[in-house]
Formats: sequence, C-alpha cells, structure tokens
Amino acid sequence: MDITPATPIEHGPAIKYKGATDMQVCVLDSWTDEQVLRFAVMTNSPTMGTWFIRRAGSYLLGGMPERNPCLTRVGYVHIMLDLLNDDDKREC
Repeated sequence: MDITPATPIEHGPAIKYKGATDMQVCVLDSWTDEQVLRFAVMTNSPTMGTWFIRRAGSYLLGGMPERNPCLTRVGYVHIMLDLLNDDDKREC
C-alpha cells in the first residue's frame, strides 16, 4: 500500500491518505467537525455518497482516538473519514 501524502503537508490542512471509500486528513486541532467535512468535500468531492468523520469507538479506528495528534506538525490532528452512500446511514 502506498502511504505517501496525497497533497503536500508543509502548510495548512492536507489529505494524508486517500482511498476509494476513506481518507485521512491533517487539519488544525481547533477545527470543528463542520470545517473538517467542508475541507474533505472541497479537496475530494465524492461523486456518490457523503463524507462522515470516523467516530471514537468505531472498530475501524482500532482503538485509536478520533482526533489523533500529528507527529510532525504541532497543533494539527489526523482525522479519518469514510464515504458512505445515501442508503448507509450507520455511525462510522
């Protein structure tokens, strides 16, 4: 699996990983969920479905926190998002 950044991360928010149905963003830790979702749509607009933040307690996080501190940029966190279609309204 290629884990190189999808976008440069030197300045501002960035997409760290982009898959077919999920992605990881690196954003300021002060950003609201709404700002995170807006950034996700602006940088990787889905053709079908909607981006949802993967919530704490999701088995997909494997015990990691919902907002995981970035190891290379102070004041930034990594957040996983899942692309769900309109028929799949479950909690991520």
